[in-house]
Amino acid sequence: FVDESPSNIFVTCVFDCCHSGTMADLMEDDTRALQPPGEDHRPRHLPPPAETVKVVERLQNSDARSVPVRPPEARDGLAQKHLITFSGCQDCQTSADALIDGVRQGAMSWALQKALKTNGYCLTNQEVLWEIRALLKGKYSQSPGLTGCNKRDFGDVFIYGTRSCP
Repeated sequence: FVDESPSNIFVTCVFDCCHSGTMADLMEDDTRALQPPGEDHRPRHLPPPAETVKVVERLQNSDARSVPVRPPEARDGLAQKHLITFSGCQDCQTSADALIDGVRQGAMSWALQKALKTNGYCLTNQEVLWEIRALLKGKYSQSPGLTGCNKRDFGDVFIYGTRSCP
């Protein structure tokens, strides 16, 4: 999908699902560490037990089926693309399914909709991430992320791909 997308279109993907941190494999400018000024928001996880690491290493060295990772040389053309991805959580986390306001929904999906509505649907992609994190903080343990092909798109208005609201 990413490779086939023309460079003159703007694509925004939202994945509110478990282990979605690098869903689109847009590792060139990974921005999960983006945070509002003055806020300490770092993704955290515990390393797996040693016996689990051994099993994973054994599987990696076997003929077991694995998901192909985009090789570095294939990422060269990504900088010309305008594709960003919001993920519900980091790769090592789960995204909460919750009953919010009487509706069963993903916590990140709820926070996304609330952030946009509260701010008149006029936020940059980076501000959307900050608002989502603020709404989920203290309620859910997931740490939503934002990744993209290049950092210039993080300052664009959500969905519109422009620097100012329409």
